Amino acid sequence: MNVKNTIGFTSEADNYEKKIPINNNEGFEEGETSELQIIIATVICIVALTVLFVVRNFTTTTSASLGTISQMRDFVSGCVGFLLGCPSKPD
Repeated sequence: MNVKNTIGFTSEADNYEKKIPINNNEGFEEGETSELQIIIATVICIVALTVLFVVRNFTTTTSASLGTISQMRDFVSGCVGFLLGCPSKPD
């Protein structure tokens, strides 16, 4: 088949020659959590808890703010679950 315009299609041999190997697992084993991830999850959890505390004790909630409050509660739940799932000491 002799086609002038291949529209991005190339032969299989050309594809294999141009591939660049990428190693995304540099320094991390499977299931390993970095310290940065733990710090970010902790900060998000503390901020969400602070917002929930302020909203609960110092403001009146309106029906328009219920979605935001629910989202903050979900952030806290997700962060606590993530932090509980992280190993405390690497093997």
